[in-house]
Amino acid sequence: MILGPYYTNNHKRFSSVTPDDWKIVLYKCKKHIRIRLKQKTLTGAHAASTIGSDPVEYYLGSAYTKLLEGAWEWKQQYTLLEQMIRAIDSAITKQVEKHTTKKAEALRIIYRDDITDEFYVVEDDHFEPDEEQKFKEQADALHDAARGDTELEIIYEAICEGMKRADIAELLGKSPKQFDKLKEKLINKVRKSQQS
Repeated sequence: MILGPYYTNNHKRFSSVTPDDWKIVLYKCKKHIRIRLKQKTLTGAHAASTIGSDPVEYYLGSAYTKLLEGAWEWKQQYTLLEQMIRAIDSAITKQVEKHTTKKAEALRIIYRDDITDEFYVVEDDHFEPDEEQKFKEQADALHDAARGDTELEIIYEAICEGMKRADIAELLGKSPKQFDKLKEKLINKVRKSQQS
């Protein structure tokens, strides 16, 4: 355990906290986290799959550890509950910023002179004109079907980049099964456009 600069002062204040005080503080902190993260723990920044454990336990443990190790200062003007909630809120905010930055970077589209160059690996220099035309028509149909739907546009771009199913699902903040449903939606839109 690496001790932070506030360890000594925090430790003095912790010595006056009774077990009953702790029970109340932990109960109220858990309640605070649940309210703060209501409906936000299934996917995204606060999902167990993103942070690696139960979100309530993760943020509670993070705040407790920072105060105990002295990484965070337990300021005189705050009670233990208030200081724990401040540390929890800070950890939640930092996790959102980290996740948003990673997601924004992953969603950034780099435009190339000819995006169709990414659709296939060139094995030889010769393509039959009708094969190339058919491929272009299929790519255009996918692009047209995705247009106007942000999730489908992301799927189209990700497929063009050669991303795998699990990676695209993670990029969208969805499970692989939810991604499959979106992909099916895209395919159905292409089929409908070809029938009309």
